Amino acid sequence: MKSNRFFFNAGIIRQDLRQHGWIGILYLIGLLFSLPLQLMMTERSPRAPKIVLDNLFSQGGGDIQSLLILMFPVVAGIFVFRYLQAKGSADFQHSLPLPRGRLFLSHLASSLLLLAVPVLINACVVAILKMMPGLAYAFSWPIFLKWLATLLVLTVFLYVFTIFVGICTGQSILQTAVVFILLLLPAVLGELWQFHFRTYLYGYSSYTANGSMNWANWSPLVQFLEQNLGYFNYYAILIYAGLSIAFGAAAFFLYRRRKTEAATQAIAFSYFNPLFRGGVMVCAMMVAGAYFHQSNNNPGWTWFGYIVGAVIGFAAVEMLLQKSWQIFNRAALIRFGGFTVLCALILYVPVTNISGFVTRVPETAQVGKTTISLEGRVHFVYGQAYAPRDETYINLIRELHKKLVSTRAKGPLPESPTPIQTMNVSIAYWLEDGSFLSRLYNTIPVPLIEEQLKPLMEYESYKKSIFDLDLLDRSIDRITLEGNYYAEGSKPEQHPKAAVITNPQEIKEFQDLLKKEILNMSYEDMTSGLLSWASVKVLPSGKNDQTNYAWSKSFKELDAWMTAKGYAAKVKLTLENVADMQAVLIDTELAATRYGRPTEQEFRLHSEINTPIAITDNQKIQSVLENMSQYQSGAAGYMIKFKLAGTSQTICGFVPADRLAP
Repeated sequence: MKSNRFFFNAGIIRQDLRQHGWIGILYLIGLLFSLPLQLMMTERSPRAPKIVLDNLFSQGGGDIQSLLILMFPVVAGIFVFRYLQAKGSADFQHSLPLPRGRLFLSHLASSLLLLAVPVLINACVVAILKMMPGLAYAFSWPIFLKWLATLLVLTVFLYVFTIFVGICTGQSILQTAVVFILLLLPAVLGELWQFHFRTYLYGYSSYTANGSMNWANWSPLVQFLEQNLGYFNYYAILIYAGLSIAFGAAAFFLYRRRKTEAATQAIAFSYFNPLFRGGVMVCAMMVAGAYFHQSNNNPGWTWFGYIVGAVIGFAAVEMLLQKSWQIFNRAALIRFGGFTVLCALILYVPVTNISGFVTRVPETAQVGKTTISLEGRVHFVYGQAYAPRDETYINLIRELHKKLVSTRAKGPLPESPTPIQTMNVSIAYWLEDGSFLSRLYNTIPVPLIEEQLKPLMEYESYKKSIFDLDLLDRSIDRITLEGNYYAEGSKPEQHPKAAVITNPQEIKEFQDLLKKEILNMSYEDMTSGLLSWASVKVLPSGKNDQTNYAWSKSFKELDAWMTAKGYAAKVKLTLENVADMQAVLIDTELAATRYGRPTEQEFRLHSEINTPIAITDNQKIQSVLENMSQYQSGAAGYMIKFKLAGTSQTICGFVPADRLAP
């Protein structure tokens, strides 16, 4: 009679421990092998310093610990509550003279003992090892306690979550599959939605104020298997503890309302069926649509993928719920039509401009600071630097942003039979109210935005932020120059022409000239696509990281200084470095179907259509060296291929037709 005063039944707990004790024993053995044994196996000289550990998941068995945490709580949740999935066992358990709530808590307590006791025994062994003077490792008590809290909380979370899924389903196999699917679902669904937005929501950017969104962090399964659990902070531990309580409370509530005859049914609660149908159909549609889009990048095939995904997803759900493959009837077709419309709306509505996402451009007064990054046929490297608040600079970025928005509003971007210079534009605003707004526009034809792009790129604040010109005002230890050959398969150490500037006076003169040349660069200089004479690597004083610049062919003053100092002869590509130069007229039809990168393979393809021409005249060779580009313009031109004298390296590039007339 005393047991009636408690929430648990001792008989149920003893029976569970006798029947499922093997789970706890195996869990304990696995934990002991994964960490304590690993700590004891390492032998070091008594005089050698100890290996300091910043977390106890980084030691040799860290991956094993993650696997054990992921496996045994799920196994325990499946086996201890296995009776729910078999009608005879469910009838027997629920015929006992115990309230359902008390029966649930008794099973919950027994299985928590099976899992918590091995964790605590393992922790005691690790604590004893820590105090042993001969141990090769050293770690602090806070690190030990954090490891214990992580291990215990994640074990409880996975166990309680498995129970919750088991109460909502009626088949053990389905329960196991759904547990791991749901653990992985946040990352997969996040990536699928991100792909959907990138494809259909104009201007969508995955960047946040703290960088690109990493959906893997939202999946417990990915976190357990691919990331080091030792770097879980207490905030993450508290989140999983809160989720454990939430899923435990939900499981307790649903267990008391679960019908015994729900055993062997796919979904135990009929009011979850619409959610199950809709969820599976949306996921199937997005997966199939993404597959066909990436395989063909054709809107027709993408929509075909959505239709196929909807049919497969609906059929799979119906067969699970009805436990039969004979699912096609009038009622099923009506349900399919309704869910298809619902899923289509779920996919379509977020990528419309109902919220004003596509057309939103913040006002100048709302912007605290901003950044813009351009990637394409431009002179500089893609970056994310931003300048101090400058209203003129902000307005220039806003004008470009408004042009991008209005261009899209007029219809699809135009296509051309010949290559068009394109650019990727990334814009980010940090607003005065503390919010963050970012947009990304891919493959924008430059002629459409050239009017807004030119004043922006020539503005001083833009150049200072993109080229990091503040660095050229600091103390610099060394400047390294390497010939910019773009040879296929070449490595920096293979460059036959290079120079290093270490003289303080020359470094200062070079800094001033380089900064002046960059500030004087025109829009045409930055977008010409001409290969630079050399790459410039600047090493600031007191730092190990180098910053890269380029010795552009438009830098006439710097060119004269380099020539006078003798550095030009050491790094510039000259006639003496060229052997066996050939040119082939670019076939515009072929070029329109290719990526436009100058390679030997592309040269061979064009050579099959037009006959290559040998270039031996020194004046023409010099013209090629001065006008060779890595990008093909829309105008007619030639593809160039030549070898570096004395090496096996081959260099390819483009030259406009008006610069070369063989």
